[in-house]
Amino acid sequence: MATAFGVSRTRSRPVLVRLANEQIVALTPNRGATVAQPTEREAREVFEVRRLIEPTLLACFIERAGDADIASLGHCIDDEEAARRAGEMRRAIRHAATFTCRSPGPRRTRRWVASCANRCPAPRWS
Repeated sequence: MATAFGVSRTRSRPVLVRLANEQIVALTPNRGATVAQPTEREAREVFEVRRLIEPTLLACFIERAGDADIASLGHCIDDEEAARRAGEMRRAIRHAATFTCRSPGPRRTRRWVASCANRCPAPRWS
């Protein structure tokens, strides 16, 4: 990573530790960092909580949305549906979370949903 971004290992280490704390990457001694792979159970739990929270975000959106917000929602829905039609579920899930993270709802809630989306961007169930 340090080479790819043109920074020293010393500089990239705190970034990796932060990503590990957010459960986005897994740090393994003497092996380095890898993208975290949530278990099926972890992914299901995250999506279950999102299903509980997102209706409240939708209510906030309806209350506060302007024309630009509504247009943005339309684009996110179109992108998600196109990804689903193409069978690209990871991309579809990413698009589903994109609008939630940018919507005019409570900032802390949006940040939490973004964190969930980063932690479980797409299930890898066998």
